[in-house]
Amino acid sequence: MQSAFMRYTEMSAEDQRAFDRWMKANLVVGSLFASALVAMALIGSKALEPETAVAQISRSVAIEALNHDQHLSPYEIMIRLPNLPTQQVKDPF
Repeated sequence: MQSAFMRYTEMSAEDQRAFDRWMKANLVVGSLFASALVAMALIGSKALEPETAVAQISRSVAIEALNHDQHLSPYEIMIRLPNLPTQQVKDPF
């Protein structure tokens, strides 16, 4: 069984050029595909950062808590609202 290099050297010059064009086309397509995967990974990594969270609670509990005449702190209101996106900040002031 011959190695791939031996088969390449035994090809005619025209076949070698055709093979080289085929390899370059594969290199371009593979590079584009790899670039797209890297771009998707980078974009996806910023979708939910550690500072971003979603507070989830049932809607009935949230409505019940907000309907009472309670004096709730902003934090208590925030944790009782359903699907409220929150963001943690490093320096609030």
